[in-house]
Amino acid sequence: MLAKDALIVWTPNSDLYEGQANRGRVVVTTMPQHPALAVHPMSAGSSNHDWGEADNAGRYNLLQEYFSTMIHDDHIDEQVARDALASIEDINTAGLSVDILPDHSDKD
Repeated sequence: MLAKDALIVWTPNSDLYEGQANRGRVVVTTMPQHPALAVHPMSAGSSNHDWGEADNAGRYNLLQEYFSTMIHDDHIDEQVARDALASIEDINTAGLSVDILPDHSDKD
């Protein structure tokens, strides 16, 4: 799917979601999302205004932030995140870095 249409949903791999089948899972879909995917508490991408306004270079930067959040804050397995994000056809997700930490500056 194209980046402009991509809705990324995931469930953190944390104790809060213990026992949930979707714990640690990432899915890339489109809007409107399938009702079964509404169980994922986290979402980003086409549901966000900034994503819709950005060009692909801007979306890549946003995707790096989402990827960093998934890996470092939500403890999603790197390969699980990469496999899901690879379904975005017009952004090379292979270059996403695990070495970049999430930007928490707007969460003060």
